Amino acid sequence: MSILPELVSPGVINHFNDKDEIGIEAFTRAVQRITGIFPDGRFVIEDIVASGNNVAAHWSMTAINSAPIAGNPATGRTVTERAVVFYRFEGEKIAEVWLQVDQIGLFRQLGIKELAIDGQISAQTPH
Repeated sequence: MSILPELVSPGVINHFNDKDEIGIEAFTRAVQRITGIFPDGRFVIEDIVASGNNVAAHWSMTAINSAPIAGNPATGRTVTERAVVFYRFEGEKIAEVWLQVDQIGLFRQLGIKELAIDGQISAQTPH
């Protein structure tokens, strides 16, 4: 995590799902959440496209689910998560991030049968 200040602007805006988080502290917490759930994550950059101060990347991550996720206990399962991310740079640092991950595909790999949507459906793992 100590390298993040070299890569990310102090006022970075992180757009994820339906919420925006602002600031490097919030960005660091988001990275820590992911590395806590998938501490052995191995990323593969599938593709990168750049234009001006914008960069888009398609990546995949393979990891073992080692901590609770979405209210479900750790499964110990190996999963592959796929995502696309768009970055806007200011100078040499990331100033804004838009991340879209295949959460449904991830939850299916973890064995979560139902997803919580606005608190109306409980997420459950098979017993």
